[in-house]
Amino acid sequence: MKRPEFIARQSGHPKGLFGSLIAKIMAEETAPENQFALELLDLQPGDHFLDIGTGHGATLLKAAELTTNGFAAGIDPARVMVRHATRRLKPHIRAGRAKVERAPASLIPFPDNSFDKLLTVHTIYFMDDLAPPLAEIYRVAKPGGRFLVCFRPAEDTSFTENFPKSVYRIRMKQIVLNAIKAAGFTLPHVLEHVKAEGRLAPLVFAVAEKPEAVH
Repeated sequence: MKRPEFIARQSGHPKGLFGSLIAKIMAEETAPENQFALELLDLQPGDHFLDIGTGHGATLLKAAELTTNGFAAGIDPARVMVRHATRRLKPHIRAGRAKVERAPASLIPFPDNSFDKLLTVHTIYFMDDLAPPLAEIYRVAKPGGRFLVCFRPAEDTSFTENFPKSVYRIRMKQIVLNAIKAAGFTLPHVLEHVKAEGRLAPLVFAVAEKPEAVH
């Protein structure tokens, strides 16, 4: 069923009570791939983690519970989502082990080389140009850090047909992978046509790495 444009716009940038409801539904729908993505990243207690497009913060909370000696941060451009995620992460934020910021991926409010593991799931459709956000993600990743992108590619025609092009920028798989490499990352691991538990749609999980610093 084709998604109406007004709902698609709320998916990209939730606002108000209706946006909060839509985002909650989306968080539940995408929970399996978020869980699989965390498993691929293999978070360790001392890791510093960034969730880009954190939404309700459910994935960020799981990351905070895994990085017990590290730090878990999330960013989202939507005020309502930052409010929900902050509420969900309140104990970890009070303990100084987590933070939620309102920001787009193209303006990440953290210093260079801050994070060991970075994640973004189903967010690249709302980026008009992949280069600025990927450059920012590269900047805040530590040398040797791992960055995971999960998306449905344009090769999946059922996806492209059901989501309005006025809102969703659905790209071919290789275009996304080339953009990740152009930002400076290496791509040692790409899983294609993944069917995460509870999802029937084919997914791509691209696990990239920021090269170690050359001395």
